[in-house]
Amino acid sequence: MNALMDKIMSIQEFATLPQVAMNVLTMLEDDDSLSIKKLATLIETDVSLTIKLIKVANSSMFGITTPVDSIQQAILTIGLNRVSNIAVGIAMFSKYMHSSNEKMTAVLEKYRQHTAAVGVVSKSLSKRAGFNFKEAEFIGGLLHDIGKLAMMQFDNCEMYKDVINIVENYQKSDYEAETQVFNMTHCDVGKEIATKWNLPKSISSVIGYHRVFSEADKDYKTIVAIVNISNMLCDIWGAGFYEGVNSVQFEQLPEWKHIISESKKDLDIEEITFALEADYRDAAEFISIVGK
Repeated sequence: MNALMDKIMSIQEFATLPQVAMNVLTMLEDDDSLSIKKLATLIETDVSLTIKLIKVANSSMFGITTPVDSIQQAILTIGLNRVSNIAVGIAMFSKYMHSSNEKMTAVLEKYRQHTAAVGVVSKSLSKRAGFNFKEAEFIGGLLHDIGKLAMMQFDNCEMYKDVINIVENYQKSDYEAETQVFNMTHCDVGKEIATKWNLPKSISSVIGYHRVFSEADKDYKTIVAIVNISNMLCDIWGAGFYEGVNSVQFEQLPEWKHIISESKKDLDIEEITFALEADYRDAAEFISIVGK
């Protein structure tokens, strides 16, 4: 680890994953431990999380007719896995998405919107392509750019503003700009965080290799491909985070070709992207609530 990486990794906020998020991830990894009662009991230990989750459950995204007023009711109404996803997202954003520095407020909001959108689209794409990653695709979408967040947080975005400037004004990708400014990328930082947090291999693979798909372990290439396709789609739809992506020929991407080869469904790129954009638009209210 170089000196700058050491400084980034020493940020106290990133020392540990929020406990609620870690406990939910552990439950998701073990089908036998995930139950309505256990999840409700865990979430209810955090009053702020409970209030926000109930607010999300009552949003128009789920179209419920009877108001939800408890976590158990939320689970019964919108599903165990969905509540698990939302709980992890809220716990993550509540810890990392706030800053007393006014200059960072707009940048953090853009980041929050992007990662929540990628989580939603990753879950939708995975389902439509016939894959089941036990919610890891949603969590991977939320966390795929965690390295960027750490790079911004350690000096109140002073260095990362140079990255943004290069991406915005010199037609470089974030990967190229980060290497120029930091001599490392958000994927490099993300891998260190994933190791520190002891994240599941599927999620850590997304964090470390979503921008370098060819380097991903063959056992996790599909979930990495799902998240990076979703990442690029969100950029094109206006929910990006300084990726440097303006237009993409998806049919030519190795990630899309891999998804086609692994899926048992007949996938049409135009049809599926149209459906995914509709899912993304329908989730706008959820995206606006998470993290506030």
